[in-house]
Amino acid sequence: MTSTQSVIGTKLYVGTKAVSLTGDSYLRVGIVENFGEFGDEAEVIKFNAADEGKVYKSKGIVDPGSMNIMLADLEGDPGRERLEAAMGDPNAYNFKLEKDDAPRDEDGLIVGTPTTFYFRSLVVSTRRSVGGSSDTWKRNLKLELTESYQSVPAAAST
Repeated sequence: MTSTQSVIGTKLYVGTKAVSLTGDSYLRVGIVENFGEFGDEAEVIKFNAADEGKVYKSKGIVDPGSMNIMLADLEGDPGRERLEAAMGDPNAYNFKLEKDDAPRDEDGLIVGTPTTFYFRSLVVSTRRSVGGSSDTWKRNLKLELTESYQSVPAAAST
């Protein structure tokens, strides 16, 4: 039986504009409160047939999606600095998201690589979120994926 997995330990990294997603040089972005969602979504094409009183639907083009990520507003974080540079750049940057599911040995030591999702994205917003008196300063990062993500499953080292 499969069980659910906590998001605790998931990590976000920002790369460069390199062609290779897996071979890029990534910087970790910390501290993340919420990673949002990602993945393809098709548009629904509708035709309203007035004479029949019926709506006809079909699947349209696929959008790789967007992510709204809530971060702590930390100064001096190299990952955050790269995000700021990406915000000012019209080009897509590489990103990776790692689950905390790398294989472990009987002593709990990591003996492999975690499930990793790679994607290219435009950084379209790095807004500050002030909130109220019981909140911390945060950043709302909005990414617009430019292509479908690639996933690499967790694997034990050989």
